[in-house]
Amino acid sequence: MERLIISGSQEALRFNGRLDMWAEQVSKMINQFNQIHPNEMLPKTPVVIRDQFLAGESVLMISLSDEVLYHGSLYPLLSNEEAQRLGMQVIEFGSWIVPEEYRGMGLGTEGCELLKDLAARNWRKYVGLATNKRMIAAMAGIGGGGMSAVNFADFPALSRLTCVCASLHDGKCSYRRKFQERIIFEDEGADLLHNGGMACTLLVTDVDDAREFERICEEKGYGK
Repeated sequence: MERLIISGSQEALRFNGRLDMWAEQVSKMINQFNQIHPNEMLPKTPVVIRDQFLAGESVLMISLSDEVLYHGSLYPLLSNEEAQRLGMQVIEFGSWIVPEEYRGMGLGTEGCELLKDLAARNWRKYVGLATNKRMIAAMAGIGGGGMSAVNFADFPALSRLTCVCASLHDGKCSYRRKFQERIIFEDEGADLLHNGGMACTLLVTDVDDAREFERICEEKGYGK
């Protein structure tokens, strides 16, 4: 499929005149998704989405008819001071969305690969993470972003940082995959093409980097 790919601030600036239109589409797509699957994605206003583009922290795929085919964004979870103290940044790979009619075509997988490349350009050392309640999104992260599914309980510092799930549920999120549950997606019985649901699963870009972050947080008493 022919498409325009925008990744990074320089490319975003080239299309500044059209960013508002695309940001409006992405915001509407997320709102429509949440109407069907309540509270699964954090709502984003068009202004927030546009500013993410201009900051060079988003990947966008656009059809030749100006239709958004994929959107994903990078959200640094630590302040610059915190990242310097801990020796790495933590990046949330979030706001992934592909229109329903284009799912199953590999756009999400390609988009996640581009997100990982963008993160490597923007940060010298980082650990990326994502939380997914949809099978097809998790498989895109694993296939495109080279991410690994891990247990929340094994990575408490990262789990505290991700999204706002813990604060919404007083630290006892009922959606999270339990420690004892095996992470084998084929066992979920979900329909990939129709974006079947699953227990919320934590993905990380590199397990060794994630473990290093946990060790550093423990040594420095971060987050306690």
